[in-house]
Amino acid sequence: MTNQKVVLVTGASSGFGQLIAQKLATVGYCVFGTSRKEHPASQGVEMLTLDVTSDSSGRSNK
Repeated sequence: MTNQKVVLVTGASSGFGQLIAQKLATVGYCVFGTSRKEHPASQGVEMLTLDVTSDSSGRSNK
């Protein structure tokens, strides 16, 4: 088991969200970033599609 801290950054596809996500990844955090549209992972940030204004966004169909 690892003690690596995990962080979720909303709006990580651009602007301040992207800068924050990338900085946290470079200092050792496990970073998950979200954006409304599909966006590729970059610089240690695993991207997820999530629209925080939509109740159905982010729900799993499993």
